[in-house]
Amino acid sequence: CTNQTLLHEVDQAMSGLNLGSRSGAIYCRIYDKSREMERTGAAWLPELWGRRYDEQLPVTRVEFEFKRDGLREFVIDTPEQAFAKVGSLWAYATGRWASLRSPSSDETRSRWPVDRRWSAVQKASLAGGAIPAERISAGQRRGSLWNQLPATVGYLAAAAVQLGTTDARSTFDALIPLVDAYGQRTGVSFSERVRRKAALV
Repeated sequence: CTNQTLLHEVDQAMSGLNLGSRSGAIYCRIYDKSREMERTGAAWLPELWGRRYDEQLPVTRVEFEFKRDGLREFVIDTPEQAFAKVGSLWAYATGRWASLRSPSSDETRSRWPVDRRWSAVQKASLAGGAIPAERISAGQRRGSLWNQLPATVGYLAAAAVQLGTTDARSTFDALIPLVDAYGQRTGVSFSERVRRKAALV
């Protein structure tokens, strides 16, 4: 499919495959989303996948990146045109630009039958059954919060020692007047700090 292939391995097992050049018209990434999920702490993804997800099986993600030169071949100049032709782009990328074939006695590789796993990739819908962006955003926020919990819980435990409290609820209650007092001293209330943080997200 392409003359440039980069293989990624973790513990002598393939974790990813890159096809093409980052500077080329089309670039493909195939990688183990399950492994990446463990590495980045994106534990919210299975919730979005729903019943389709089987924790006993790896999740393989296939991505294609079309650069401007690649899009021009399809007479695409705007995001709206790209969305309108996303099906054609996927069909070209998975049907002509890249493919996985099962070896046969035929000496011409292009006539080898398409591997059933790649056939599933070709048939993937980029619209039907898509996960709403709102759910993805909410899941990402929960995942980000989960990654912050170790530090947050550590600070709370240290504060509990200073406050003489022994559980989360009593620690929170004891911290409220201190947080309010800090806001008055600095001239920036907790609510204002939250507003500023939210503006950066």
